[in-house]
Amino acid sequence: MPPKRAVSGVKHEVIDMRALAARPAHPQKTRTLRHEHEAPHLNHEVPPHPPHQQTRSIAATSLEPTVNAVSPSPVRSFQAIADDGTIIPPDTMGAAGPKHLMVTLNSQIRIMNKNGGAISTTDLLTFWSSIDAFDPKLVYDASAGRWIFIALEGWYGPDSHLLMAVSRNSDPTGTWDKYVIPADQDETGVGADFPSIGFNDSHVVVNMNMYDGDYFDSATVMVFDKAALYGGAVDSVYYVLPNDFNPTPAVSLTPSPKVYLVESWNSDAGYLKLYTVDDTQLTSIGYVSGLPWQLEGGPLGPQLGSNVKIDLGDDRIINAVYRDGSIYAAQTAFLPAGAPAYGAAQWWKISNDLQNVTQYRFIGSNTVSFAYPSVAVNAKGEMLTGFSSFNASSYASAAYSFTAPGGTPSSPYIFKAGQAPYDKDFGADDNRWGDYSATVVDPVSDIDFWTIQEYAATPSPEPYVEDQWATWWANVVPPSAATAPANLTATATSASSVLVKWSGTGNTDHYELARSADHINYSTIANAYATHYTDATALPNTSYLYKARAIAPSTAASAYSNADPATTVIFTDAQLVVPVSIIRRTHVTELRNAVGAYRVLAGLSAAPFTDNTPSLIKAVHLTELRTALNQARVAIGLPALTFTNATLTPVVTPARAVDVMELRLGVQ
Repeated sequence: MPPKRAVSGVKHEVIDMRALAARPAHPQKTRTLRHEHEAPHLNHEVPPHPPHQQTRSIAATSLEPTVNAVSPSPVRSFQAIADDGTIIPPDTMGAAGPKHLMVTLNSQIRIMNKNGGAISTTDLLTFWSSIDAFDPKLVYDASAGRWIFIALEGWYGPDSHLLMAVSRNSDPTGTWDKYVIPADQDETGVGADFPSIGFNDSHVVVNMNMYDGDYFDSATVMVFDKAALYGGAVDSVYYVLPNDFNPTPAVSLTPSPKVYLVESWNSDAGYLKLYTVDDTQLTSIGYVSGLPWQLEGGPLGPQLGSNVKIDLGDDRIINAVYRDGSIYAAQTAFLPAGAPAYGAAQWWKISNDLQNVTQYRFIGSNTVSFAYPSVAVNAKGEMLTGFSSFNASSYASAAYSFTAPGGTPSSPYIFKAGQAPYDKDFGADDNRWGDYSATVVDPVSDIDFWTIQEYAATPSPEPYVEDQWATWWANVVPPSAATAPANLTATATSASSVLVKWSGTGNTDHYELARSADHINYSTIANAYATHYTDATALPNTSYLYKARAIAPSTAASAYSNADPATTVIFTDAQLVVPVSIIRRTHVTELRNAVGAYRVLAGLSAAPFTDNTPSLIKAVHLTELRTALNQARVAIGLPALTFTNATLTPVVTPARAVDVMELRLGVQ
């Protein structure tokens, strides 16, 4: 096994996402075709196995995409980021945290709430302070409440760096520690490409494929001490594998003493190779084999309205996860082996003792291909696989498949249909797509899934008509889960109590009610056996968020309901009569206090208001309250409010009862 060596030359910087999001796009950003990510043509002959290594031949599960079982439709589905006209391919990537979704593409970074609202968007190059950052990857570490974001910059020798950023907590809109790490630790003139990332309780592992010019050289595996990394320092070792390509670290969703790596080793024989790694050694644990496939496919993605096919890449492992003693991995396979005509979405379940292996496939045809799959597995052992779907009778689309434990995959569900033909190469004669995608388990429920996939979007308008890619999120709740409560409302009934109501669901034993005072961290405050509950522990002049989920005795807990806020401010003249009530100074002052409490909930600073003690009520006072309130609503994942009198004109617009009542309802 390769010797370990210490990583050196690390630079550390602290960055503030709020400040970055306010900056303009990076001035040097131009239209860019990313590196080709060519697979090396290694002689992947499987060597004789030492006694501790094992090879398992399996009868792989092969599935045509015309099965009867139907994947569940998404409970939420919305735009992630659209094409800004500067990058191909997008390198589709995202992750889910407790309150946020984060999207990281070759073009931009976006932080969103889970209802699809954009909180902030910034340029990839601006985030990394780089002129050529590329290949972003992102994971969320639920056990530690941290986001880990990596990318690369440079292409050769001293210009090639691994870029790594770690959030200080579970809120990605705040402060991050950023590290710039030389990729070519041995100073041999090689450059890094296509990083992949995984972790367990104690280590974060990154693999990079190293190239000497256009020729593949080796794989470099870096192992970071997690405690040091999260504490603002780098304590890392690395291993060089000269005969391995793209060993992909697994994200450990349950405790594992080591991080597993999965490599597509010999497609002609249907082989995968597995390693384990920590900061003491990297060890090959064996091989598994299934039905063979072809290493490379290239332009095999058919599409409606165009004879130009879409590039489906190669068979490298796109992602891997570890859960409860099994490793799951996804890749594109090209079939038939030896004479590929189409792409297949292929994923695996491998026990960590290599005794049990299952190989899943969505097999296409000369007119249908599937590619760039990513897989996730939840606490019940259910799987969701997201991928791109290419069909001669439709446009390139975003899809997924659900698989129950011990079952076979359900037929593909197209959650975002393509809208137009796609042919975009920036003059390189290569219609790029991918190069990957992301599918994850929601860390709150550990049951429902999120997947972000690419689709062909409506072309950009005149005068520069151009085909467009775009990315789309889907939130999928498995059929085994209880039905989530709906229509939850929270209303303050006094200075120390809040009444919470919701719509009931069937097959439910009781409801679990949770409350948050910071819009990120929730705690369970009650088990309710009716569809309402009065929280009598609220503090005066405070804003809270409430949500509920159903607990069923024979199935998994449901996803949470919508979240709804309440603010324990009691207003003077509770019922202002529209339009005859006179608006007084105390009404505005109370609203300022209530909006201030709401902004504390959202993690925002106090809003600046005109006239600290207003003697005359002006339109600007109400306009400022509207702006401050809507900023807070968006920050906690709620839509901005609209108002009856949309524009309040200074001086000439009188203060009206309806304007005050709408603001009160917005905070109560």
